[in-house]
Amino acid sequence: MSHASVAPPNFSWVEPQKLAGLACPSESRHYKFLVENGIKHLVCLLESKPPKYDTCPELILHHISIVDFTPPSLPQILRFLSIVEEANAKGE
Repeated sequence: MSHASVAPPNFSWVEPQKLAGLACPSESRHYKFLVENGIKHLVCLLESKPPKYDTCPELILHHISIVDFTPPSLPQILRFLSIVEEANAKGE
């Protein structure tokens, strides 16, 4: 079995090298890909934390639990924006 990194499903840059969107990573090699591509923060919007997230300690997980098939609340949106703004301010 290869230990090479692989992009998570539906990975794409929203703003190159600053903000990406992706489906939930499910394998260690997905997290490795994120780190290798300069990503330091992963914001999970699922009800539960993503599988195997703890296999990559270089990646900081921010979990904003949103009930499946419902829109985020205003406080959840503001928390997401705060995470992005703080990371950008640190050059991350």
